[in-house]
Amino acid sequence: MNHIEHATGMVNKLAAALGQAKPDWRNGACALRIEGRAFSFFYGEKQAALFLQADLGELAALPDPEAALTVLLRANHLWTGTVGGAFGLAEGRLLYVFRLDFPLPKGWEEHDEDLWPDLLPHILGALEAAEDRLRRPAGEGGPPASRAAGETGLLRV
Repeated sequence: MNHIEHATGMVNKLAAALGQAKPDWRNGACALRIEGRAFSFFYGEKQAALFLQADLGELAALPDPEAALTVLLRANHLWTGTVGGAFGLAEGRLLYVFRLDFPLPKGWEEHDEDLWPDLLPHILGALEAAEDRLRRPAGEGGPPASRAAGETGLLRV
């Protein structure tokens, strides 16, 4: 099995585990709803990687866009609030991207169905913590997104 077949197969297994129909892959990309949130999955042949992406909305719609960028940069620092992914900005939209490189680390290929149940709760928690912090008015207290999810380190696969 080549890497793109492996990557698409992993996402197809995830859809089945979530009780969803097999995703409609077009041009190496598809979308799934996970706990009410839209995720895009796409395979980058040049990078030999599967990317998971979530859209957090328009930067300009937030109460304090400048503070929002600071929150996301803090979360990105040493991946403390991103579970190994990264927050970014594209065309005015805040995004979260997680990259899964192929081939998978030794031992994971035989157990790739275990990856999503282990990984997704951490990603969802990081996104929820970041969104909570981003939507607070400027100056309102509370932990930064990088610590609100209780993350203390990396989850890299």
